[in-house]
Amino acid sequence: MRPEFQALAIPRHRAPQNPHCEPLLRSRRQLLAPAIVLLTVLSLLAGPFGGHTSAPLPTWTHPPGGSELLDQARASVASGQAPFSAPPSALASGGFAFPNLASDVALAYDPALSVVVAVAENLTSTGNATDPLETWSFDGGNNWTQLAPSASPSGRVGTTLTYDPFTNALLLFGGEAPLGNYLGDTWSFFGGSWFNITATSGPAPPARASASFAWDGADRYAVLYGGVGANGSNWSTSLGLTPTWTFVAANGSLGTAGAWSSSSQPSKAVPPDFGAMAYDGADGYLLYEGGLAHYHNATAWSAASGTWKFVSGVWTNLSAIVSGSPGHSLLSGLAYDALDGYVLLFGGIDGSNGSGPSNATLTYRAGHWSTLAPGGSPSARTSSNLAYDPATNRVILYGGLGGFGPLGDTWAYAGVRWTFTAPTLWVAGALTGASGAFETDVGLSVALYASGVLTVGSAAYTYTQLPTGCSSVSAPIDWCAPAASGTFAIVVSIYSASGESVTAPLLLTVNPDPKVTAITYSLPASEPGVAFVLTSSALGGSGSLSYAYSGLPAGCVGLNAKSIQCTPTTAGIFPVTASVRDGLGQTASLTAPYQVVPRPFISQAVGSAGRIDLGMPVRFTVLAGGGLGYLAYTYNGLPSGCSPRNASSVVCMPGETGHFTVSITTTDAEGFVAGASIGLIVNPALLEQLTASTTSVTLRSTITLQLALNGGTGPYSVSYTGLPLGCTSANVTQLACTPDATGTFTVTATVSDAAGAVLSSPVTFVVGPYQAPPGGGGSGGSGSSSPFAFLGAPDFLPGFGLGVAVVLAALLAVTERARRSRRIASEGDNLVAGLLREAPGLDAEFGRLPEPGVGREGPG
Repeated sequence: MRPEFQALAIPRHRAPQNPHCEPLLRSRRQLLAPAIVLLTVLSLLAGPFGGHTSAPLPTWTHPPGGSELLDQARASVASGQAPFSAPPSALASGGFAFPNLASDVALAYDPALSVVVAVAENLTSTGNATDPLETWSFDGGNNWTQLAPSASPSGRVGTTLTYDPFTNALLLFGGEAPLGNYLGDTWSFFGGSWFNITATSGPAPPARASASFAWDGADRYAVLYGGVGANGSNWSTSLGLTPTWTFVAANGSLGTAGAWSSSSQPSKAVPPDFGAMAYDGADGYLLYEGGLAHYHNATAWSAASGTWKFVSGVWTNLSAIVSGSPGHSLLSGLAYDALDGYVLLFGGIDGSNGSGPSNATLTYRAGHWSTLAPGGSPSARTSSNLAYDPATNRVILYGGLGGFGPLGDTWAYAGVRWTFTAPTLWVAGALTGASGAFETDVGLSVALYASGVLTVGSAAYTYTQLPTGCSSVSAPIDWCAPAASGTFAIVVSIYSASGESVTAPLLLTVNPDPKVTAITYSLPASEPGVAFVLTSSALGGSGSLSYAYSGLPAGCVGLNAKSIQCTPTTAGIFPVTASVRDGLGQTASLTAPYQVVPRPFISQAVGSAGRIDLGMPVRFTVLAGGGLGYLAYTYNGLPSGCSPRNASSVVCMPGETGHFTVSITTTDAEGFVAGASIGLIVNPALLEQLTASTTSVTLRSTITLQLALNGGTGPYSVSYTGLPLGCTSANVTQLACTPDATGTFTVTATVSDAAGAVLSSPVTFVVGPYQAPPGGGGSGGSGSSSPFAFLGAPDFLPGFGLGVAVVLAALLAVTERARRSRRIASEGDNLVAGLLREAPGLDAEFGRLPEPGVGREGPG
């Protein structure tokens, strides 16, 4: 019968060079140290496969975090490191079936069934918690058989297994479930069936994976130590995994009874992780070798260089007295070979320099390590578990982690020789399921992998029906970068030197690169305290998309979700960016700014005037901003005659006087409110009346104008128009006026107040000519009030004196005329002329004096 096989594709970063390896070391499901992988790939390719050059050794920095083996393998190849291989679930060659188990298989001999029992997940497991743990047996005839117990522990890797002769059963503890969930349950395998004895075994050790578990023949109990706990990158030593735990079987019980207890001895000095432990029957104690001494800063680690023993509940460091130490060993297989009387160690890694996996075989007896050179040694690997089969006096090795990934070969050690018990040719199974389906992105380099374990001769490879951008090479790994999207049914063929050939399909889906097509918001804008929903739309990519957000408003938290709800706490315009990452690490992003407006606010609230007169209009104006939607306005405290309106401005005519405080509020669509107030004083209307102290006055007599004011808003401004000559307007309510002109005058008083009211009021009065008061006349009586009465001198005044009097009278008349202005010049002239005519001996023409020497005209 022709053997069948499956192929798989592994993603890698763009533009690959030679595959490189990232350090990976966490639990036994993650035990693939990329340094190990790289060296083995190089050694194999340089040997039977050829055609590849060597690459520099990677730098080992720290063990990986706690993810599943398949996840770790995907990450390894996606980063351009070692490809991932999986043995077939059933290899048709000579009618034998072989297990298809993960690399960290738990092995133990079951005397009740006389077989070596292997427990692990199937390598093609989907990674679901419902996937069962497979149980296989290996007999002395080199036959593997899958057992079918009625109940089994849940799917896990990194579990531990040992035989307890007191209960005649295998004991299983812990492991790592999907999604990095560590387990702390206890099971018993008795008579071909599994029993969950967690509830009856007392307080159990903390959950863990990849612990060391072995039967202590001297103290007669099972011992559990170390392992990796559920603490991410903070490392197991901080989780209390270093106390030593023992399981003691109940007296007289078979299969299902016992109890856990912890040792009181501090054991943190013993390297807790990735060491190996087995009972040394010849020396009578548990032997513990290697492991990680400690972690620090979550980025680096130190490997131990030591050999320890555990007996009577006490740990003792033998490192200083043993010889031939294997060095800083990690992830080695360890078992006691009862026929040869020593502890056998195989493979592992030298943790001191990260030199990659080893295929060294060493023995320990009486404090001395010896390195052997057995014939037919298995290939270099780590994480291979060993179990001694007393029925055939052989140490059995299954699988481990090699340069191409998990191995599924079976080896037997006896008489200083290793024997391979599988066919010469087998190839990789599928990474994501039995169909061999896989996906990648356009332009992203992918490893088409069709290699497994080849023990005899060399092999040739062909790849057909490749996507554009890929070409076939005769090598176990064909790196290519598909240039177009689509689904491709690739066929991989492998030919051995002995004439065997197999083919397998590889269904490769090439997806477009991921792209964020849109960012939408449930509200076109928000304001502090108002929640909105942000939704990202994305296309393309391989696997599930993860989301991240930046530039969000304060108060919003970005989550790994397509839609997030956000309640901002501050206003502003925010450059929100949505980014997506697909399962292969390809990213895309899009930015869509978002505005958070302030809550409503009133920046200004004013009236057109703070004081007005009754009957005058007033305008209230509000300047508001912010808020969502339409702003509504409410007015309270308006005077009568003013009706409120839902508007930012209201004009009204108050119908009452008084002091008013008008309150204004504005409310947005979300109900947020802002307020302000405006003060207003309404005074009575302005009234005025102008009166005069008399309705008739003579020239040069004083008249008083009186303005009476009522109401209005002070201060007032008063002016007068129509005043006679000699009167001047002033801003007073009582004006004294002495007219210098005769006539009838209408004077108007105009008043304006501070509110802008203007009123005018007139008054009319008459200014008559000057009249002399009644009294003496003729020759001039002594009681005359006329200013010129002195000119009426008696005839007996001498001629000279009379002339002087006339001259003085004329000068006085001239002076009087000048003082009283030209407007009364004519009246003055007439008066002087009259006076001159009354004076005897004077020239009657305007009071002109006779020339000297000339006498009066007379008759002779």
